[in-house]
Amino acid sequence: MTRTEWRTVMFMALMRGTRRDYVNADDHLRVSVRDRLRRGVLVLAPRQVWEGKGTGNTYVICAKAISADEVENEVVIRGSGVALKLCAHLPCLNIWRSESEMLEANGPDSPAQSA
Repeated sequence: MTRTEWRTVMFMALMRGTRRDYVNADDHLRVSVRDRLRRGVLVLAPRQVWEGKGTGNTYVICAKAISADEVENEVVIRGSGVALKLCAHLPCLNIWRSESEMLEANGPDSPAQSA
């Protein structure tokens, strides 16, 4: 198993709650979002968000599917003539926004941004 595969397995285990004693899921998501933002894998959270009924899409932050009984928050990332729709539920969207604001205010190499 590669390191990336191992990380994926561990992340999914955290999301299922099997390792809650190891790392709080919100803390893990926050560190994950911070890291992805710093590496440029995740863009800064857009300001405009559309909200609606879940459509079965996968959350961009926690990789869970959005069921029809959940609220889906949709953002659109535009660049190079392409529009990409990303979905997140509100707790993850709030983490994404918070970490984006911190990155904008402090820069990517700030001690506050180090994981």
